[in-house]
Amino acid sequence: MTTWHSDTCGCIIDFDDDQILPNGRFKVRKVIQQCPDHSTPDISGHDDLYDTSLGDNQRKNVLLGKMLEAHPELADINEAGGKVLKKDIDYIHSYTGKGKNRVLEVEFAGPNFVFAKKHKDKIKEISDTEFGAGKVVVK
Repeated sequence: MTTWHSDTCGCIIDFDDDQILPNGRFKVRKVIQQCPDHSTPDISGHDDLYDTSLGDNQRKNVLLGKMLEAHPELADINEAGGKVLKKDIDYIHSYTGKGKNRVLEVEFAGPNFVFAKKHKDKIKEISDTEFGAGKVVVK
């Protein structure tokens, strides 16, 4: 059993790492805490809560990874050879809305970094392709 703490909301969920559902997700054993943003009628049951909360989390992470691929000036290479965000650039993210209608708001900022139109356009392109129109807003 694993306890998962979302970093995009206050949900805390225990899941069974030995039971994988047909959708590829782990079977939820227990919801320890359901945050107010996910306490909505459009979320039905523990597995739906986990899928929705995990989807929010993955949207934030996938977008960052694709931005690092598309714009090498945002990235450094770590010891393992992977791309990471440069130390002097911040990936600022938050969510608005509730339930399955949460919208990710993002921007990049830093003392020597200009959040240019090319970055904003790429975020929109990636977001619309990966998640559908309206799921990510550029600040």
